[in-house]
Amino acid sequence: MRITSVIVIIITNMLVIVENYPNYFLLLPIFIIVLDYPIRAFFERKYSQNPKQYILTLSEEVIVLLALVIVIQFNYDLII
Repeated sequence: MRITSVIVIIITNMLVIVENYPNYFLLLPIFIIVLDYPIRAFFERKYSQNPKQYILTLSEEVIVLLALVIVIQFNYDLII
């Protein structure tokens, strides 16, 4: 997962710098969060000493996504 995230970050940064696509740069953190947290929660539930830790991980994902959406929405309002 981490290697895939690094590859996606490199490709997205090249698109933003070379082709000037600002919208892809804003979707990158959402992509990484949506893929990373559920995988982490799955392994916490199956193989951790504290199996209920996955609930905290999933709630952290929701909070981070809400904060990111609010920041992106606020940023769009400033640009327009």
